[in-house]
Order: sequence, then structure tokens, then C-alpha cells
Amino acid sequence: MHILLLGDLSHVAPTLTDHIRQFSRHSRHRWTVMNPITDIHLHRLDFSQFDAIAIHYSLCIIYESYLPKRVADIISGLRIPKIIFIQDEYRWVNETAEKMAWLGMDCLFTVVPPHLVEKAYNQPELEGVRKESVLTGYVMDSYLESRPYIPLKERAVDIGYRGRRVQYWLGELGQDKVRIAGGVLARAAAHGLRVDISVEEDARIYGEGWFDFLRNCKAVLVTESGASIWDYNGDAKRRCEAYQQQHPGASFEEVHGAVLEMFEGNLVSNTVSPRLFEAIAMRTPLIMFEGWYDGVVQPHLHYLPLKKDFSNFAEIVKRLRDTSGLEAMASRAYDDIIASEKYSAARFIEKVDAVLDDLHAQRAAGAPAARKYSLYNAFWLCLLRIERMIELRRLLMIVKTAWYRVIYHGWRLSRHLLAPGGRLAKRTYLAAKALAASDEASGVTLLVYHSRGAWPLRASRHDHLFCFARHSSERYLYVNTAYPVPEAMAALPIRAIIFHTSFLSLRWSPEAFVRVARKVAFMKALPVTKIAIPQDEFLNTDALCDFIAGMNVTHVCSNAGEKDWPVIYQKLPPACRPEFHKALTGYVEEGRVRAITARDSYPANRPLDVCYRAWQAAYWLGSQARHKVRIAAETARLAPSLGLKADISLDSEDTLTGRAWLDFLRSSKATIGCEGGASVCDHDGSLRRAVEAYLQDRPQASYDEIHGKFLKERDGEIALSALSPRHLEAALTKTYQILVEGEYGGVMKAGVHYYPVKPDYSNLRAALLTIRDDAMRQRIVENAFNDLILSGWYSYGSFVRQVEGLMRNPPVCKRGVRPRPRYYALKFYDWLLWRHMICEAIAARWIRGTRLAAWLTARYRRRQYGIAS
Repeated sequence: MHILLLGDLSHVAPTLTDHIRQFSRHSRHRWTVMNPITDIHLHRLDFSQFDAIAIHYSLCIIYESYLPKRVADIISGLRIPKIIFIQDEYRWVNETAEKMAWLGMDCLFTVVPPHLVEKAYNQPELEGVRKESVLTGYVMDSYLESRPYIPLKERAVDIGYRGRRVQYWLGELGQDKVRIAGGVLARAAAHGLRVDISVEEDARIYGEGWFDFLRNCKAVLVTESGASIWDYNGDAKRRCEAYQQQHPGASFEEVHGAVLEMFEGNLVSNTVSPRLFEAIAMRTPLIMFEGWYDGVVQPHLHYLPLKKDFSNFAEIVKRLRDTSGLEAMASRAYDDIIASEKYSAARFIEKVDAVLDDLHAQRAAGAPAARKYSLYNAFWLCLLRIERMIELRRLLMIVKTAWYRVIYHGWRLSRHLLAPGGRLAKRTYLAAKALAASDEASGVTLLVYHSRGAWPLRASRHDHLFCFARHSSERYLYVNTAYPVPEAMAALPIRAIIFHTSFLSLRWSPEAFVRVARKVAFMKALPVTKIAIPQDEFLNTDALCDFIAGMNVTHVCSNAGEKDWPVIYQKLPPACRPEFHKALTGYVEEGRVRAITARDSYPANRPLDVCYRAWQAAYWLGSQARHKVRIAAETARLAPSLGLKADISLDSEDTLTGRAWLDFLRSSKATIGCEGGASVCDHDGSLRRAVEAYLQDRPQASYDEIHGKFLKERDGEIALSALSPRHLEAALTKTYQILVEGEYGGVMKAGVHYYPVKPDYSNLRAALLTIRDDAMRQRIVENAFNDLILSGWYSYGSFVRQVEGLMRNPPVCKRGVRPRPRYYALKFYDWLLWRHMICEAIAARWIRGTRLAAWLTARYRRRQYGIAS
């Protein structure tokens, strides 16, 4: 049979893409894999030419972004066998069941245990659908690749673990991932254990790096996957999120007792995790909470059972130190689980093939046989595979642009060489001399930045970085410290050096900042104007002060207020104290203003009354940053009672950027907000590390608990409050702003550009009611638009003029050099680096999740920062 498999092959998780590839490797049938997310012409295929259709669990069928409507309509109308694989089935249960029935699915491959399948899927519309229980993962071919075995006694880590914080509405079972990490971390030090345990997203490991991590651990932690709450209609999630918005920082126990207890245990779907097979394949012993694990492993025989109250942790540690016993257990688990091939991907595919054969036999009598070959389908299949490589167009555009530049500059050069009159040598000498003299008169400004690994850049970062080249007639040479920095640029007629925020932000990792800063150490001796443009001046300011003093920086464009400068930069010695100037975190790009005002961008009828997007500010930033969370929670609580339609979220998954963010603002009459910044200055990063370590041990700790333990004596030592670029974007889209009362960099005035809310939120209700006052709202919106946008005072052009006003010294140039050729050579070098970054980004999408990607990542981090992967 020829089967069409719809799945997301572009997903970041290698486990998921490996699962998709197993069908083609082990099935006796022919599988064609297509991705409806990226294959935009998939609907042009003649689906009736396939003998069956399968939908992989990487696609969420209830959303058109995963399964476009045109493709779903075609599948619904077909009379061929259709199967679907589903995981994470505890969410959108009823909605998914309705969509499966509408698509006409014949078989559902579920990870729910067999004895719970009918209870989980008791919907009448699925009565005739065949249901087959499978595991969440199997032993993939990549697990069996030859890797050198490291004896347990030589492994550097006693206990390793990587998990993630899950949503509270998954119930008690979902919290096991956090509990096992926190419980072991809290007890490891007392037993002298070397552990590498984390549940943070930025600590997750993918690809070959994950297998290297497993091979370096003497034992790893594993828990059951699944949930103990089945949210059939989304009610549990809605109640949980509403409570968390009203009570920011509430622990799981508090949320569970308030809203989730009624749902707890309505269906406990606990299943084995694919990470169990990965650890066993690496011959790494397992420490696991007591559980069912689909009967794959047995306690004491294949793993060390850990009680959920950790009462037997001392016994686990004792057995962990018995190296010979651990190796025997790891070998036994490998023989029973891996070598026996009972849970191999081939066995799983055999089961799928058998189901497809049965379904095909049942449908054969009532449906016409599919043709085995179609020239039309062959053409579109070929074209769709080419479309997956559509990003080759970027490489072609690079080549095309380079070719046009060669032709253009060659034409200009030929005009000079063939010009009549005078001798060629004399003309060339005089022209070079004149160019050199003009270079020494005008000078070059070096802009030091750091960028690698991300393309395209975020719009705000792109505008801030390139505003100097875009809005100035001066010559700027961009210097990327992510690559080798040629010291030959010291011979140029340098007028000034600007240290961009993208470079100074590396101090979030002080060790990395010190190593990268060595690349520009030669600039210290240059007697020119040096300007630093830092942001996030509440963290690791000691490292920033060391850099400013060591590089003889003459000017600092700070986001903080004048009264906070002595506190933030207290480590600066008086002898080398620079001049401080006030600057904003972002400005308005004139090109975007022209683009949004040139079209009808201000709809009269906006569907939303109030909107908001923000991030859960870290606890160690202090009370100033908590306004982002508090104003969201208070507004979400009051809006329904006032009859206001609100769209408010603090979830990172709901973040909007670029054009989508501006469209979101234009869809709402008003938005809420506060000043950015912090009320605590963490000079050396010790406060941040202490809070994060405390949260690692006690992941359910609330903000009040953290504040009382770490911040009570320090909160308010600075008042770093800054105007956010999002306030300017709201003014640009003529969206009414209700903001917590503050200074806003002296740019926005209460009652003129925004409606003020008191810091205790006592007048928030009255402020929200003003949304219905069209006259007041229109007056404030027009004031903000005219004063902040049309005036041009807060544009990137004005920011560039402010910075260039600090460059008073004449350019410094070494005599005897030819600056113009050297300048263009370095410009070309930076141009090549950007093309290299683009190619890296494209290649990273192609090789994501492979061993080559893991090796390149480790090599980059080792060379750039001197740290291991």
C-alpha cells in the first residue's frame, strides 16, 4: 500500500522526528511524509491516489495552523482507511473527538492504557472508531548507534535529570517532574552526591548532547508521563489560569485546593516516558518514583524505586554507591528491554501495518482501488519536496546581490580607467591622495556589537542596532565580537567607538563577557571618544563598571535615572568616571511610522476593549517588576464585572512580536502597562543565583516568600524605571493607555498621554471605566500620537543625533596607512560575517537535532565562552 503520513518534520525535538521516520524505515508498505504546516500546496495533491492516510501526533488537528481547512476538507471526503496518532490526550478531549469524527477516522492510536481507553473516549461520535493502545515512544534506531561505553565508576555525575515545569491543571501526576527534582536536590548535598538536575527550559538538552549527558551520569531520574486530570472541555485550564492571574505566585497546593481538587483523578493516564528507553540504551541505571510504567520495567529488577515522600532516599544512596550492583541492574534492563526487541520501533510499526491491512480489507469491497501511479501526483510530490528547501532562495539572493555589486563597481572602475585626458598613474595617485585626506578629515566610528545564531533579528533589536547606519551621514564600521576582531582597524582614522547594548548584555554571564571583551582590548589605547549604551543595569553592574574603567569609556547612555547612577555604578573609581546621559530603551523607527500611517491602520470599531501581553518577571527583580503581573491579574479580575472584553496573558506562548504585535494593539481600544525596570540592584549576580537556587529546591515558593527571605532589606535600593518601546508602539497605533503612575523617562505625562493608575490599584476600576468615555480616550490618544510620534523627538534619528553630539574629538589616524582600502576591506569583512550568520541559521534548521548540530554547538560555546556544552 501507498500511505500518506502527515506530520511535522520541522519540529525541534529529535524524538518526535525520529518517530516519524520509523514508518518509512520499518514498514513493509510505502510511506510518503508531508508537512501541512510548511507544504503550502499540499491541498493540490490528489489524495485519492493513496491507499490510506495517517495523521501524526505532532499535528494538533483542531487548529488550522497545523491542519489547514482545505486539507482537512479533502481528508473528510475520502473513502480510504484513515488512522491518527495522538499524545498529550488530556487536553481538548471533546473538541479533538469531534474533529476526529468529522474527519472520518477509522482507527485511533492512543497512549491511554487499554483498561482506560473506553473511559477516556466515551463520546458517542467515536463509537465506531477502532482504538489501539501504544506507548509514547519506542526504542529508536538512533538509540542503538555505536557509542563508547563509560564505566559507572568513571562517570562524573552521580544523579542527572532534565525535566520541565508543567501546567498546574495537569494535576498531581504532572507535578512529579518538579517534585522529584526538588526532593533530590534538597537531599543530595547532605549525602555528598554530585548532581546535575534542572527543570528549567534553558537547561534542556537535545540531540547527541542528550545521549552524552546520559552516558556521563551514574544514574538518572525518571517519572511517569501523563496527567491525573482529563480536561474534557477546557474548564480545568480556564479556572486554573483565572485563579493564577488573580493570585500571582500562588503555589500548586494553593491552586489545587482552590479550583483543581474537583477535577483531580477523574482519569489518571500514567504511561512510560521515552526517556526511560534512552537511559537504558545508554546502560545508565534508573531512579524512579514508584509507579506502573505500562509494565515495561519492574522495581528492583530494572530500576531503583524511590518513594514519593523520599523516605527511602538513604537506601537509594546506599545502592547508588554499590557500583557492581548498579552495573548488573543496568545490564539486566538492557537485555530485557533493548536487546530483546520487545519494545523496538519495528514491533510498533508491525502493529500499525496489521491495523492498516485490516482496515484496507474492510474498505476494499466498498471503495474503488487507488491507482498506483499518477503523473499529476508525481509532479506535485516532487514540487512539494523542493518547497521544503525554499530557504535556498536566501542563498540565491546573496549570490545575486554580490554579483550585481561586482558588475556595478566594475563598471565604475572601468569609467575611471578609460577616462580620457591625463596619465592613468597620475590620476590614480591624485584620487587616492584626495580620498585619504577626506578619510582623515571625516573619520570612522566603530560600533561594537555581538550577534550570532539568530536570523532574522527581532524588529526592535534590528532597529536599535542599525539606526546609526540608517540615520547618519557619518561612516560607521560594525564590529561583531562573536567572530574574530581584526586589530588592523586600529590604523583607521577613528573618530569614536560605540559599545552597543547587544555586546554589553553579555554580562548576564560575567565569565563569557570577560572572555569576549578581550577581543576588543586593543581599543583601550585609542585616545578617542568611547560611548557605552547599556541596558538591564540592575544585573552584574560590577562587571559593567570593570569594563567601563578598563576601556576608558568617556560617556554612558543610561536608562536609569540620575539619582540611581551613584548606586548602580558605585564600583567606578572617581579618576575614570565617565559622563552619564539619559537614554530610552527603544525609540520609534521613522520607516515604520510611515508604513503604518500610509494605510488605513486606525480602525474605528475595535473588537477588544483592553489587551495586554507581558512576561512573568523574575522574583529577584523586586517589587517594581511585579507591577507587570499585578496589573494583569487585577484587570483580568475586574474586566468581566465591568462588561469589558479583555485579552490579557502572561504566558510566553502568547507572546507577539513585530507586525503581529502592532495588529494586536490596533484591535483593542486600550492597553494596560507599567514602567519597565527593577527596584533591586544585583551588583555581582549573587542575589539572582541565590533566588534561583532557592526556587530549584522549592519550585512552588511564592513571591511573598522570596521577598521576605531575600529582598526585604534590599527592595527599593534603586528605582530603575524606564519607558518601554511598547508604550511608543501603543501611541503609534493610537491605543488608549492605562498605566501605573510613574515617571516614564519624562516622556509621558499622566492625564495627558495616559490615564494614571495608583500603585495600590485603588482607582483601577475607575480607570477601566474611562475606556467607554470616547471623548477622553480620543483626546489622550491624539496627544500621545502627536507628542510622541509625529514630533520626532523620540525617533531613532534623534537618538543618533544625541549620540553623535558626544563625539567632539577629531579622528585619530596612524600616518603612512591608506585608510580607504582598509575601511572597505573591513566593511566587506562584516558583510561576509552577516552572510555567514544567515547561512548558519539556514543550516541550523536543516541539521537541527542531529549529532552534527550538537557537536557544532559545543564547539561554538567552547571557543566563544570557554565553557562546555
